[in-house]
Parts: sequence; C-alpha cells; structure tokens
Amino acid sequence: MIPVLVMLSFVGCATRTQTGAAVGAAAGAGVGAAVGGAAAGKRGALIGAAAGAAVGLIIGALVGRHLDQRTGDRAAAVRELGRPAAEGNIIDIRRYEVVPAPAKPGQTIVVRMDYFVVAPNPDQKVDLREWRVIRRDGQDVTQPDYRQLRVEQGTYTSQYRFRLLSNTPPGRYSVVTILATEGEVSHQKVAEAALVVE
Repeated sequence: MIPVLVMLSFVGCATRTQTGAAVGAAAGAGVGAAVGGAAAGKRGALIGAAAGAAVGLIIGALVGRHLDQRTGDRAAAVRELGRPAAEGNIIDIRRYEVVPAPAKPGQTIVVRMDYFVVAPNPDQKVDLREWRVIRRDGQDVTQPDYRQLRVEQGTYTSQYRFRLLSNTPPGRYSVVTILATEGEVSHQKVAEAALVVE
C-alpha cells in the first residue's frame, strides 16, 4: 500500500451510505485551486464555478461508485477526537489509501478512507461536501467527482471505485479528496495519496 499524505487538518464534516454522482464540466475544475488555496490557509478557496477546458481528460472523467458505512457512533468519534466538539463541526481523516499499488490501465481502482465527524449538538446532523480529482505534476487530469451528504455524527469508512481507461499513460498520479462543511466559517480537510500506473 502507498502511504497517505494528509495535507491539512481543519474543521469539517462527514459522510454515510449513498451512491455518489459524478459531476461534469460545470461542477468545478477549481479542485486544483482548492488544494492550493487550502495549503495556503485561505478561507473560501473551495471549488470554483467554472470547470475550464484546460482540465485534461488524460485518464477520463472520475465516474465511479461510492460505498460508505457508519462504523461507530458519536461517542466513538469523540474518542477519536480526544476532546468534546465545543466549537463547530469537526472532521478528521484517519486513513486514506489507493489500491492496487501499482495499478494497470483498464484496472478498477479503490480509494479507501476512514474518518470521523463530531458536532457540538449531539443530535445534530452535518452537511458534507466532497470532491475528488486525479492530478499529475500538479495539474488536474480528470473532471472532479462531487457529492453532497447529510450525515449523523460518528466514524465512517468510505470507498470510491472507478476504472482507469485502457489507454491511461503510465506514471505517478495523485488522488486528492476534499471534505468540506459550511457554517459561519467554511472548513475543509484535504487528503492525497499516490496512484502509480505501470
């Protein structure tokens, strides 16, 4: 398995079992800008409105299937956090990986993620926005996959499956996922893992 680089640790949201919808061009090719803006600590740098024709379809659009499972309740999430969520919604990613490693053109790829979400009010559900994109050499090479969820607090395991095109060029890519929640302040969490295509 290829180790994950968790880029940021901001406040955020979570997800539950649903089939996700992939977005087309208008969904926002600002994922690259979102990652850059997040790394710079800028607020409101999430997804831009325009996709931009410059998004290279080197390995096709990210059209896949989401599978999510709630693995623990709010108490489990609070234990993961290590303290009560007194100020706003909190999300954190505890595992993020891409398998198989390495991959081959035409193969099905699985992106696995474990995370938790906690809010100050024990009965509160949390709205989550999730983007996923593949990058190479710092540039987006797919249209982003996007979904919106409303979830209960707790711990979650999430899987996203998609298939590489048969003509995917070999090389080292990155699968970037952004989880974000809305509120008086917009918070987000960004994770990145390597995808090596032989």
